[in-house]
Amino acid sequence: MLDFHAVEVMSETDKQIYKYVVKNVEKVKTMGVRELADETHTSTATIVRFYKGIGAQSFENFKREISILYRGPYLMNKDREIKDIEINIRRFQMAKFDQLIDAFRRLIQAHEYIVFLGVGNSGEIAKYGARFFSNVGYYATAITDPDYPPILRGLSKHLIIVISESGETFSVIKKVKTLKEHNSKIVLLTNFSSSTLTSLADLTINYHCTHVAVPHSFNLTSAIPVIYIIERVGYELYNMDKRILEAI
Repeated sequence: MLDFHAVEVMSETDKQIYKYVVKNVEKVKTMGVRELADETHTSTATIVRFYKGIGAQSFENFKREISILYRGPYLMNKDREIKDIEINIRRFQMAKFDQLIDAFRRLIQAHEYIVFLGVGNSGEIAKYGARFFSNVGYYATAITDPDYPPILRGLSKHLIIVISESGETFSVIKKVKTLKEHNSKIVLLTNFSSSTLTSLADLTINYHCTHVAVPHSFNLTSAIPVIYIIERVGYELYNMDKRILEAI
């Protein structure tokens, strides 16, 4: 699956390629790499970097995925939205989910520093998560710039909470690999149970939402479930240690 979160943090050149592609899907389906480079006034190396940056394994794979995604504008309807909500409600009521939340809570309490990490839409959720945790007495910060200088000292004391709908955002994967090399623990909140980031995480909590991407736009997949997960563990932290707020 192509990761359109990556488009949000790409260079202006790559964004121009993306805009050209979604406006000319039928034409691009018959092109080679050189032809697309000529049409977008870039190089073949730039085209290769672009399609790999959004998760395509090859140019043919990229064209196939694009043609599937952009057969026409697609937006959620009420029935699909309600079905997604019902699926998540059932999942959130399971004992297995309670165990995941408990494991998440214990990891938070075992670390001195909490850092949320995400880019694009996920970056905005990361900022919300950091503020929410701080509100319940567990100070947290958010990194939303993939080029932000990495934390390299005391990382064994850091818990990194990664927000990634697809689990395949290249810039986030690169950052997480660096953090793992320095012994940080990683918690991943994601829409997919199998991804590159899943393989790197110490704990993964996944939810279910229909992936929505429309032409000339970015990812429109609902963020309701991941917000619930953040708030749920925040409430658990508060209920476990009310004394923190009472002492302020």
